[in-house]
Amino acid sequence: MSMALIALADLGASAERLEEFDASHSGKLEPFPAQGTPVERDEWRGAIGKPEALWGLAQMFEADIQERGRDTVLREALPALLSGLGGAGFHCMIRTAYALRVGDDPEVAYGLAYWGTRAAQLGAIRSKSGTERDPYVLLELARASSALANQSFAGGLIVDDMGRAAALPGFEPIVDSLELNDDSLDGLALAMLDLYA
Repeated sequence: MSMALIALADLGASAERLEEFDASHSGKLEPFPAQGTPVERDEWRGAIGKPEALWGLAQMFEADIQERGRDTVLREALPALLSGLGGAGFHCMIRTAYALRVGDDPEVAYGLAYWGTRAAQLGAIRSKSGTERDPYVLLELARASSALANQSFAGGLIVDDMGRAAALPGFEPIVDSLELNDDSLDGLALAMLDLYA
């Protein structure tokens, strides 16, 4: 809901519209845990992928950001969380990014905690990049593959469908052929926006 409220505000929604959205959607949410098992700063990586650690991770990240600063915490946390960025259909990463954009440190802590508990790895992250710079070429390769083209999955969560897609024969070699450089993220973002549009 926090992400939707920020998006609505960015699109120019009035205060009344934001309050209306909050009222209509807050009843659909599961309450945040009021308590849980504490997580120590030097042991938080052991809580990755454990939904029951949400309260403890949120408390730990919030205190850590207050003590050492947001940038320091992010520099240490993001490498450990990166392989699970697809968790909850990328919502954890998106929530963290929105929190950073609006400068809300407690929300950054909640985003990191959510990311940690919902981390979902789709496959191994390779240490070497490929040689293809253009994401559109990779999309065409996927479309041309009989194993990948026109696949559909019956129901389930987005993250489950992403896992099924990543497990298809021929998916990994196409993904691994992308050359990783300073322009890769922008190129991927534009390609995804084009697909969405």
